[in-house]
Amino acid sequence: MKNVTKISVPTKSDVNEKSQVLFNQLQSQLGMVPNLYATIGYSSNALENFLTFSGNGGR
Repeated sequence: MKNVTKISVPTKSDVNEKSQVLFNQLQSQLGMVPNLYATIGYSSNALENFLTFSGNGGR
């Protein structure tokens, strides 16, 4: 069996301010921040673009 690299899911305090704002928006819209969105949140630009593309917010 091969070694599997684990990806840690960041908390709001682990990401930059822009991602924190997006996390707050997700929290208010969904009642939570899904792990996929949180992981993408390591890059606030990637998260913002993903949310805009998927129709879930962004700016």
